[in-house]
Amino acid sequence: MINDLLKKTFLVGFTLILVSSCRSKNDFVITDDYVDKELGIKPGKDGKQVTLTETEKKYFALKLEVMPSEINNDRLYSFVKRWEGQTHNPDDKKKSVNDVYVTKQLYSFVYNKKLSGLPADMVTDKKIELFKATENLKEGDLLFFRLNDDDIISHVGVYLKNNRFFSAIQGDDAEIFNLKKDYWKNNFVTAGRYKQ
Repeated sequence: MINDLLKKTFLVGFTLILVSSCRSKNDFVITDDYVDKELGIKPGKDGKQVTLTETEKKYFALKLEVMPSEINNDRLYSFVKRWEGQTHNPDDKKKSVNDVYVTKQLYSFVYNKKLSGLPADMVTDKKIELFKATENLKEGDLLFFRLNDDDIISHVGVYLKNNRFFSAIQGDDAEIFNLKKDYWKNNFVTAGRYKQ
């Protein structure tokens, strides 16, 4: 009986979080180069500028079904280019990829931000604002999924554009997935964005 009460309390609390996250959001985009420049934020933790070639921009435009001019976060897409199709870290072949590892590496390289823990920990991080509406997604947002019956949140990916996101599944390649495919759409729980 106490166990059922705890489950109900948790579900009510989680539902309230999801409902409250559906309100209108600040139009803050963590990938905005202008904001980074104004705040003096370096391009990444290594401070190196990254530039995609026109061919690379066309490749991502084709994969994401957008115009090449919309591929403007060179640091993000250079990371995706380097990791796409990899089953192991390109810099350390001893480390196999999974959703958490790839997402943490991406956030560190692209945004100079440290994500901690598993997806269930990330979703409770006070620096991340949760929201449910997929039409509000921006490049760099975190996507959280439930892929098993044991955990409410068990998988994470990073939103790119046009309902595409980058992630990896344990034992498989890191790749670009389509959020509108039934598997991902049916298992999507919530999205998160770093608060301004």
